Amino acid sequence: MIIIVGPNTGSYLGAGGGVRVALNMAEILADAGIEVALVAAEGLPINELDALHGTNLTRHQRKGLLKLWYYLGNHSPHIPFPLKVRLLSLYLAGKISKGGVDLVIFHDDVPKPPVADQWPCRAILYTHFPYMARIFFNMSDPSEEKRGISVIKDRIVRTTVKGGIFVEKRPNALLLANSSITKAFMDKVWDSGVEVLHPPVSLLKISPNLEKDDIVTVISAIQPNKRIGDILTAISLSKHGRLIVIGRVYHRWYHEWLMKRVHDLGIGGRVEIVTDANDARKFMILDKSKIILSASHFEPFGMSVVEGMSRGGVPIVYGGDLSGPWVDICERGRYGLGYLNTGDLATKIDYILSDTDTWQDYSYKAIARAKVFSSESFRNKWLKHVSVALGR
Repeated sequence: MIIIVGPNTGSYLGAGGGVRVALNMAEILADAGIEVALVAAEGLPINELDALHGTNLTRHQRKGLLKLWYYLGNHSPHIPFPLKVRLLSLYLAGKISKGGVDLVIFHDDVPKPPVADQWPCRAILYTHFPYMARIFFNMSDPSEEKRGISVIKDRIVRTTVKGGIFVEKRPNALLLANSSITKAFMDKVWDSGVEVLHPPVSLLKISPNLEKDDIVTVISAIQPNKRIGDILTAISLSKHGRLIVIGRVYHRWYHEWLMKRVHDLGIGGRVEIVTDANDARKFMILDKSKIILSASHFEPFGMSVVEGMSRGGVPIVYGGDLSGPWVDICERGRYGLGYLNTGDLATKIDYILSDTDTWQDYSYKAIARAKVFSSESFRNKWLKHVSVALGR
């Protein structure tokens, strides 16, 4: 059996790119006839996860190849993240002590075992960005708006992490990073030996529609580090385009702040925020969009950018050295455009929307580039890494 601990150190299995990666990993292994258990504190039923992420794990659950272990149940009281990590450690120790666990796949960080410095089993650590790196470098996501409670929560988690809830020395595991940016930080924290495995992005089989409207789309969690307010400012400065924001609301106050900003900027007729889009609606919007945006200043990868590119959207992304969409996906301008401030972003939007030939050139490049990150490309690489971790 292989245990896969969910992202954010098994905090919750629901929406989000990290969960999608974990589910894809599980599906690939189950397709190969390997028994898999997904572990998290709590989360959604498997049929709802399938509906959210486009997987088909329900069939493997019926066959007994896929198990869903929520160690706090589906309706547990809210408990602090550090306590969840402690409880996860105890839960895993109990499962491993019974035998039959061949491999544990951790996401983001490795929880410290209850009575040892390292886990007594073969392991893989696949990280979207580890807390250990945030502590080591004293990093915080650059956000355009912060509320006091968010700052307090961040400080509490950092203080607790420093107290030793994660394995701090190099984990006894095969170390995999989701991007070259994550790898660079992991190499600094744990010396070396980290390989890059870009996450799988589920792409539609049908060809993209290239008859598009002047729509600019951003797919992002509604939270301040995604800097959607910067995009609103750029739209107010641009002469062309209509903006559609697709994402779940993680901070209600930030959603309200964005709606007020739309009103204050006088761009209500040019902006739509869609908070309940399923995959079908998301791809319908992408098929009409000429531009896919990413505004985060710190974004280790950016799966939504690849999704937009696969449907012919031209990527315009923040062009900083910690922007995965810029560094890994667009290769610093080869497959898309970068910007550094809202005025520059507005200019780039107008440039792409007002020049059909330029848009088509970048659009064709984007479609070809997106295939590099497909689920099919990920599958073989993932199985090889698992084989190495198992010592085969």
